[in-house]
Amino acid sequence: DNPAITTDIIYGFPGESEDDFNKTLNVLAAAGFSKTHIFPFSPRPGTLAALDKPLPPPVMKERKARLSAASEKASEIYRRQFIGGELEVVAEVERGGWFYGTSGNYLKVRFVPDNTLSGDIVRVAVEGLSSGMMSGSVRETLWTATR
Repeated sequence: DNPAITTDIIYGFPGESEDDFNKTLNVLAAAGFSKTHIFPFSPRPGTLAALDKPLPPPVMKERKARLSAASEKASEIYRRQFIGGELEVVAEVERGGWFYGTSGNYLKVRFVPDNTLSGDIVRVAVEGLSSGMMSGSVRETLWTATR
């Protein structure tokens, strides 16, 4: 079923070496996460880590950029596996000739409406991916919201 597995990564912990950081990137690339939330380390008063020297701002900026790129690549790989398949989608809103909704594994999907209303659950044949958004067409309505 390819469930959505997300993770949080804190980067820039005091003492984090380049090797440590590269290991994090390797795990991110290998794990198949659907989404990664990225946060910089922030010291908390009273903790041992708050006493350590922070990493320099240029290093923090560079690591954020590398993690963001790796995260986006992993997310795209995850989403691409659904092209050519079908997803069950909760229809949410219609805009500009498209209906937008969310699949059971939290993928954002747009599709051409086929008598679809907000709240309907539809099976969508996934035909493409653009800017992080899956796109396709309705194969069938699985559940109809109250009209």
